[in-house]
Amino acid sequence: NSYQEYRGEIRDSLDKYQLIKVYEYLLETTKFIYKNVLNDEPTLIYCENGNQKSATVIAAFLIKYGNHTKESAINTIRTKYNSAFYPEINFNYSLEMFYQKNLIQ
Repeated sequence: NSYQEYRGEIRDSLDKYQLIKVYEYLLETTKFIYKNVLNDEPTLIYCENGNQKSATVIAAFLIKYGNHTKESAINTIRTKYNSAFYPEINFNYSLEMFYQKNLIQ
């Protein structure tokens, strides 16, 4: 393999690893949020800009516990904060994986 092919293989492996890690994080985080909601505990969901990470967590929560599709969760968030997922959805594949796996359960 050439150096460029090798770099491409490493990048693909890292992308798959990140996809799985973000998916696992969304599972854990949405359960934590739901437990707090049931116990009437306040929960702050925060990331530096509010555009990607926190919006992704909220979208995952809406998918799992609010019976939203991925698209409806994203649209709902954008109606409240129009800069969410701007300029594009950085964690789209992880969110799609989360949505697809929640359809099965």
